[in-house]
Amino acid sequence: MNREKLKLLLKEGKENFGQYWEANWEKIRDVYLRLVNQIIDGDLSQTIYYEDKGLLDEYRDIDKCFWFIFGVKGEKALDEKDRIKLREFLIEIRNSTHESDAADILKKYEGKIKGLQTTSLTTWASIIHPNWFVPLWGSPKDKRGVINPYTAPILEVDYIRSLDQYFEVLRNIKEVAKEVGISNMIEVAFYLSKYRKTGITLVEALYELRGEYLQEWFKVKKDFIDVVGKIKEIISEKIDNDSKFEEDDVIKIIELRNSVPKDTNFILRYMGGSGADKQVILNLVNDNNFRDLVKYLKGERDELDFKDVSVYLEKIKVGGVRLTTLSTWMAIIRWDLFMPLWGFEKQSGTFPQRLCEEIEDLSDLCGWYPDNISKFLKMLKKLKEAANEVGINNMFEVAFYLSKYVTSNSTDSIGIMGVIAWSHNRWRGFDEEGYQKRNDYGFDYVKNTGIAHEWWNFYEDFNDIFYFGNIAGGRRVTRFQSGLIVFISRNINDNKWYFIGFYGKSDYNQEGFSTGKKFADLLPENIKKELKEKLKRGEIKEKYSNDLNSVLSENAEDYRTAFRGQKDLSAVFDPECYVEVTPENIGVSGIGSMTFTYIDNRKRENIRHLFLMAKQRHEDLLKRENLPDERKKEVMEIMNKIELAIEKYFGENEKKWGGDFREFGQVL
Repeated sequence: MNREKLKLLLKEGKENFGQYWEANWEKIRDVYLRLVNQIIDGDLSQTIYYEDKGLLDEYRDIDKCFWFIFGVKGEKALDEKDRIKLREFLIEIRNSTHESDAADILKKYEGKIKGLQTTSLTTWASIIHPNWFVPLWGSPKDKRGVINPYTAPILEVDYIRSLDQYFEVLRNIKEVAKEVGISNMIEVAFYLSKYRKTGITLVEALYELRGEYLQEWFKVKKDFIDVVGKIKEIISEKIDNDSKFEEDDVIKIIELRNSVPKDTNFILRYMGGSGADKQVILNLVNDNNFRDLVKYLKGERDELDFKDVSVYLEKIKVGGVRLTTLSTWMAIIRWDLFMPLWGFEKQSGTFPQRLCEEIEDLSDLCGWYPDNISKFLKMLKKLKEAANEVGINNMFEVAFYLSKYVTSNSTDSIGIMGVIAWSHNRWRGFDEEGYQKRNDYGFDYVKNTGIAHEWWNFYEDFNDIFYFGNIAGGRRVTRFQSGLIVFISRNINDNKWYFIGFYGKSDYNQEGFSTGKKFADLLPENIKKELKEKLKRGEIKEKYSNDLNSVLSENAEDYRTAFRGQKDLSAVFDPECYVEVTPENIGVSGIGSMTFTYIDNRKRENIRHLFLMAKQRHEDLLKRENLPDERKKEVMEIMNKIELAIEKYFGENEKKWGGDFREFGQVL
């Protein structure tokens, strides 16, 4: 067990979630203690689950610590004999007065109750004696569990197989928890289940970077690729004709390299040794092993056999040439497969050091520098796979984005700006017009199903306190837990983008917040019928039909959303007061490819101005004669929330700015 990492995990858990835990965990434990008493009294009907379903859903992150009390198959799998044994086990555990006695009781019943393995028995014991035992369900494949992909390496256990193993893990956990000042083992389980690495995946990083820097890449792409193409032509012509490179050839290559757009010259930095060393390049391009590699790479293949590439690389022994240089030349020959790799020892280059430190699925491969060919090729393969998933077919583009990683992640975020599908009824429920116009949307899910989950982002009947919502794309948000969410949407009728509303005091939960309602109940009957018929006829893509079938089924769970915002600081604007947005006035390179972006220090001023514009438009609307009282009241409430949001998230009272934002609005 990595005791230092566990100690840090528990400290961070206590700092981040300690108050929430103290305020709410007893509510959940009480449900299960009543269930214990109910079983001891001879009733195994799980009625308490149904009575307290709302409570368990509200505090699902605490409740999940106890999910495996009845094992994988649930209490219905227990026959009468097993029910009696479970009751006897709970009575003995409840009556035990010493931890060692309770441990002996666990050993006595190990393997004796069908379907209830070590994980289940110890979870029951932890409910009754939380200072003695810890719930430890899960595995490295289950992100929901106490043992999960993030905690398994720290605990050095994949899943609990026996009581002997359990007691060994428990002993180590208790020793570390004591150092942190935690005596409640369920609290430990809660922090373990909440733990996530701070890093993000490579695919997630590329999605975010592409959203922010796509337009910058478009500005330089053609000129850059034209230059690289000319370098490739020189190399190919000489090698195809078995001609020797002369010094003038290398000078021409270096001149071309130096002519790429200024914002891309870093990409080709390592063409010879530690730079563009003329003699090193000359020695390399005349090396027979390198020339053989070039011939192989030029072959008409969509994919390359990395074992073959490895053989070629191992043969190249040119002074001053290492894998960094070779990756640059491999990219020049096949930029559809390879990218230049440099910067891993610095916070700059095509592969800044922080990528290795913060990207979850790269850390094991970052030890390739300088000469580990196997890891080097695995890294290139990983980069290519991520590019394919994001939809990038030019690995120089990947290099361009990854070079921006440090800049993109170096500033504090007060929230996110998310894209949502357009609604004709202000995101307050099912949009009949949107359903009929589904082919006008840019989102494949909406085109296929006719539904956008964002249509309920400002639905009033979920809850008196919160709005529950989503943003498009469904990608994991990694650098945001709570704060401000700004919603922008493309009006499918005029094809323009608008700032339409926001959540203040919002929260993000990857596992989702329960709305307390079935999704099927949110849809009109005729729409449900039509969707079910389409599903039967196979008219909806399989990747969407599974989701739709599950939410429309009679046994569907309550509808869950990734975000929620407190209504007292959240608002959807009056339809006449939406603020048109462009990439320039929201501080991004492009909107169409973006699902969300973080509101960091580079974008704060842009977003503040959008809020000021929204406020001004509502003020102007209030001046209109004969505005109905009900609408006037709502507009005033929206204005008040905008003012509160400006003060809370931008640290400014809008009055300080006087009339300067009117001028800004005219610029927009």
